[in-house]
Parts: sequence; structure tokens; C-alpha cells
Amino acid sequence: MFAVIFKAKVGNQDQHYVDTVAIMRDLAFEQYRCVDFFAVAEGDQEISISYWHC
Repeated sequence: MFAVIFKAKVGNQDQHYVDTVAIMRDLAFEQYRCVDFFAVAEGDQEISISYWHC
């Protein structure tokens, strides 16, 4: 198993963004064997960590 850590600057999160994130999350879990995912935001910064099978 391995972890992917991603840091991003949070921008405008309109409905299109929210819908796209939901699609990508579903694909990650259903097709690409993502084990777990979580994100934490503080101010305009976000850190996301996802866990994947090798």
C-alpha cells in the first residue's frame, strides 16, 4: 500500500467543481483501488491524503 499526499491552494468551489470531485472520487474507489481518502483545509490551503493498493 502507498499514500499520495497532495497540497493545493483552495479556489472557487462552485457546483461544477463539487460535481467533478464527486465523479473523480467515485472513479478512484471503484476503478482504481483507492483504499481511503481524506482532506484537511486551513485558510486557503488544503492537504489531501489518499491510500492505494500497489
